[in-house]
Amino acid sequence: MKKGDVVYSSGQGKTEKWNQVKGIITKVEKDKIYVKWDNTDFEDEMEHNEILELNPNQLLRFSDGVDIFTGGEYRIIEEKDGFYVTGKGELHPVNSRQEGEDIIHQMKEMLEIKKVNILPVNVSLDELIQLNNMSISNNYNRNLIEDFHLNFGKDSTFIIRPILTHYHKQGVPCEPHVRYLVTQLFPNRGLQSVLDLPNREIRKMLR
Repeated sequence: MKKGDVVYSSGQGKTEKWNQVKGIITKVEKDKIYVKWDNTDFEDEMEHNEILELNPNQLLRFSDGVDIFTGGEYRIIEEKDGFYVTGKGELHPVNSRQEGEDIIHQMKEMLEIKKVNILPVNVSLDELIQLNNMSISNNYNRNLIEDFHLNFGKDSTFIIRPILTHYHKQGVPCEPHVRYLVTQLFPNRGLQSVLDLPNREIRKMLR
């Protein structure tokens, strides 16, 4: 970033409680950037993470004259017509700040899942037994009873779909892991449950 660049507040650092603000860089130093924000008469000393350089492709212009910059990390902004979640090039209207915070949490969970390429996977009964034993050995909250397999034929198949990232086990904070929805596919849909597993691809967990 350089002098003269147009920037927006990032929603981080001292801008965390700010609504979206547009400004222009007036001076750049090694550790600081100075910005003159719209409707102010002074240079504001900013940290690098507190400002976002304008990308015109991520700027939405509305007919009522409102501009919303959708770049940067997810954050909540308030405009004349209500609250929005914006970031990552996206814009989502929400009914309240709390709803916005809930949506950001869900989006971040899905990003964590995508980082390790976690996708729905079809598994056999033997593979589901392996995964369930892994969940139990890790002392995760959600798993199947150890002898669940006695209720299913050996040719049964299941689909395991990631639904969220989880950060606690037995009420204690722990490493992130993924909660899956487990559904029987064949010969019928006789099982639907949830299963917590480590945060990596299922096929890499199976031997």
